Amino acid sequence: MKKLISTFVIVFAACIMYGQLGQIDPLLSPYYNPGPYQVVMDSNMTTSPDILIFRPSTPNDGPYPTVLFQPGANSLTTSYINKHSYDLYWQHLASYGYVIIIMNNTSGGPNSTLFTNMHNWIKTQVNSGTGWLSQYVDLNRFIVSGHSNGGMNATDIIINRPNEIDAIVYMASYPNPGILGMGAQNVSSYNGKAMLMCGSEDETTVPLAGSTNDVARTAYNTKFTSVSCKTWVYLTGVGHGGFGDYNNPDQPVGTLGRDKVTASVRHFLVSFLNSQFRYDATAFNNLTQPASRPNCLGEFGNNCSLVVNVNEDGENFEFGLYPNPVCDVINFKGIEYSTRIRISDMNGRIVDEYILTDESSIDVSDLSAGIYLLHISNHTRSFSKLFQKN
Repeated sequence: MKKLISTFVIVFAACIMYGQLGQIDPLLSPYYNPGPYQVVMDSNMTTSPDILIFRPSTPNDGPYPTVLFQPGANSLTTSYINKHSYDLYWQHLASYGYVIIIMNNTSGGPNSTLFTNMHNWIKTQVNSGTGWLSQYVDLNRFIVSGHSNGGMNATDIIINRPNEIDAIVYMASYPNPGILGMGAQNVSSYNGKAMLMCGSEDETTVPLAGSTNDVARTAYNTKFTSVSCKTWVYLTGVGHGGFGDYNNPDQPVGTLGRDKVTASVRHFLVSFLNSQFRYDATAFNNLTQPASRPNCLGEFGNNCSLVVNVNEDGENFEFGLYPNPVCDVINFKGIEYSTRIRISDMNGRIVDEYILTDESSIDVSDLSAGIYLLHISNHTRSFSKLFQKN
């Protein structure tokens, strides 16, 4: 069971664009080196999905925020990219307390079932209550990500399952703009979190739409209109290949150089995700304060708030639920618009989900008697509470 924190702090970041950017050498980022967790790698799963997994070596602090990632695409005649082409980022992130699941799939073209099918498989493993995935994977903190074409594929699941995916991270990617608008991915109703990272030397082109950076910048500014937290990172001297570790001569790392590119991408991956999913105020500062960011930052935009996990130890704050134990209806105080609620049993199986708009209660009369974990989240807070159903 996740550790619950009894304090609640919200720190707002001003939206910054084309203003003060970064001031530290990327190699001096506190996230350049591995985090506090030892990492286990499993690339020989006995189950049917061909996946690579990085995870902390101990379940003691779990369940952990989980990232489902797809690599970029190979062409019909090349095989530069595979599931290990991003180890320098995802194995590193796992050392900060994340489960990383990488699909060994480099298929081209947005695929509306790839992420959904993997998400179904992961939920089945977690909800079975058996095996290590049920101890490690937190379905309440579930992030999808992809490099290049992989990011387009990840976009499909935030459109199809917007209430189950808590964030999307684009690496040199963006929602598919389509051709003359035909086939474009509409993300305007997604209300989770989004980060788009691109580099100034990425010249991967999009038909009729300009460069990767142009389309990603447009997506940040105009396409994601409902997200609760939006961050734009544009790195100077970084090419398309900088967001992975492979040797495609048509996709260089960039003139910034491998080490500084790696340090910069690591900085923003860890600071963004830790501030939103590990309730880390230092990470929030390292994301939002110019003096703490890498000096290769060319453009930056952010309207996110620090998210802090809240545990109700008493009645001294404005956010809670009553009665407890409950018979039929749970009432809430301090509920905000677009609050997500998930109820899990003590084996980690999700038994019910809600999105509250202006309601202040939910009906749980259909639940069997027992103890449940109720998890509430929105753009500024994450609150977990055990309750008893009579």
